[in-house]
Amino acid sequence: MSSDTLLNYLVLYGLWVVGAVVFLTAMGAPLPSTFFVIACGAFVQQNILEPVSSLIVAWICVVLGDFASYAIGYWLGQHLPAKIQSSTSWKNGEAYFNKRGGMAIFMTRWLITPIALPVNLLAGSSRIPAIRFVGFSASGELLWLVLYGGLGYGFGTQWEALSDLVSSLSGVVVGIVLVMGGAYWLLKGKKGKSTR
Repeated sequence: MSSDTLLNYLVLYGLWVVGAVVFLTAMGAPLPSTFFVIACGAFVQQNILEPVSSLIVAWICVVLGDFASYAIGYWLGQHLPAKIQSSTSWKNGEAYFNKRGGMAIFMTRWLITPIALPVNLLAGSSRIPAIRFVGFSASGELLWLVLYGGLGYGFGTQWEALSDLVSSLSGVVVGIVLVMGGAYWLLKGKKGKSTR
């Protein structure tokens, strides 16, 4: 679906489209969600959307979408072969994600959004308690909606140029995170080998 079509539906159907788009993107649908949130902020500034109801509907729907993908991960985790679930690597990964996964959940809601769906699935399959997941998800999603919606509101009619910049920066941030994670993994692996 093109961005123009999505924006036309937003103007025609309002909150229904706001809720549906953020729910579907949280479930992994390939829709331009940050672009959409910036546009919603601009439409609030132009009195096309009402601010409070737009924020509430978007927040509830995006958290429900996150929880649905968490639940899918939970279900998939139950159906992994016993050999995988009982392996030391799996148990270590679960323990690590249970210990440090909250920050990953929070950061992928608003800063590193392209990897939010895999994090939701990992959180579910790692059995992070649902209430903990929802807490980190809800706080990160609220920040995402207020931050990017606020940028759209602030930039008003220039929101499309801002949206292009934000999309470009999102890819750069993901690249930096992947490089840093790879470097950490490599350095940790070398350190572990030298102590043997």
